[in-house]
Amino acid sequence: MLTIPDHNPAIAPEHYHGLDFIRAAMMMLVVVLHSSVSFIPNSPDALWPYRDPQSTMLAPLIAIPIHIFSMATFFVMAGFFSALLYQHRGALGLIANRARSIALPLVVGWVVMFPLESASFVMGAMRSPIIAGQPTPSQMATTFLENPWANPTPNYFWFLYYLLFFYLIALVFIGFSKVVPQKICASADSLAQTFLCGRLRIVLIPTLAALTWWSMLPMSAPGIDIPDMTFIPRGIVLVSYGIYFFFGWILYRHKEFIQTLKPRAFTRFCCGVLCLIVAVGLELKWQFQLRDGQDMASDSVRTLFVVTQGAIALTSWLLILGGIGLAERWLQQTNTVVKYFVDTAFFVYLTHLPVCLLIIVLMRDWNAPGYLKMFTAIALTFTVVLLAFEAVRAVLPKQKVKSAT
Repeated sequence: MLTIPDHNPAIAPEHYHGLDFIRAAMMMLVVVLHSSVSFIPNSPDALWPYRDPQSTMLAPLIAIPIHIFSMATFFVMAGFFSALLYQHRGALGLIANRARSIALPLVVGWVVMFPLESASFVMGAMRSPIIAGQPTPSQMATTFLENPWANPTPNYFWFLYYLLFFYLIALVFIGFSKVVPQKICASADSLAQTFLCGRLRIVLIPTLAALTWWSMLPMSAPGIDIPDMTFIPRGIVLVSYGIYFFFGWILYRHKEFIQTLKPRAFTRFCCGVLCLIVAVGLELKWQFQLRDGQDMASDSVRTLFVVTQGAIALTSWLLILGGIGLAERWLQQTNTVVKYFVDTAFFVYLTHLPVCLLIIVLMRDWNAPGYLKMFTAIALTFTVVLLAFEAVRAVLPKQKVKSAT
């Protein structure tokens, strides 16, 4: 039984500056991730149909760690702040706020950004060698011009799309909790309290890691699959990220647990970094084995995959819980820089990908080392998108364009 915080609008909303910073940082890191993918020394594929000719092995060393923990951390934060919103505004307030802050940006953002992203990939294809078995640049251009929204996919808006399903599930549990005997709800609450702050706290991370590892075993590659190619939600991805989202929801119900994370936060975070190094090494080894022609179904590759998923699951929870403790310990109050960082994060995420792709495509003929082009693309992407944010804010001075998740 999912523990639900009681709706109580009389309680003044709390401010969690550290968690706000973490939420914003995860969205900003995805910009770095998308900027680095084009420089990974792999052939183009359906997921990312453009590669720069100057690749660098530094790119996967940046992309893989971000993919391991960024979205998982984000969903924990999303669950936490959704529970906070429910307590202070109730179910109707939660629905109204999420419709305005998530559903509307999802629809408007997708309608605007999907054709821009497609146009950027078409430009990239026009400046790249023709790949056997793939549509030619002229075919891609013709399809795009006939219908810029042809072959629709959620693309990088998938996380907003999945958030809507988690809100729906949370609302179902809220309604269900109203008819379930109070004794059952109290038992579920007591069990959560025991794991977070009681005698079972010592097995919290192993339990979370084991549960997450189990949900990740059906994935097609290390980590949690990126469900951006279809609007049909993938059940196993919902389960995997749902573990993170609803942990965040329960964390708000037992928010005193955050205080217990502060004393050993640095140690926990450092352990997470060490596990991250191991997990990245295991994932690279798995990729190299496939590149060498080994069968994914072979015992050795499958065993490596299972071990890698376990390392990734443990890494995620160590970094999440360590990061929460550090952030809430260090950011007791906001400042101008952190506030600007938090306010711009959602806008940056929504608008960055077409800008990022266009910059990388335009730099194709620049004969510079891959790592230099990659870092230049990252810097230029942030510069252009932040200038766009300032332009929007100047046009809409009374509006707050900020992170809403």
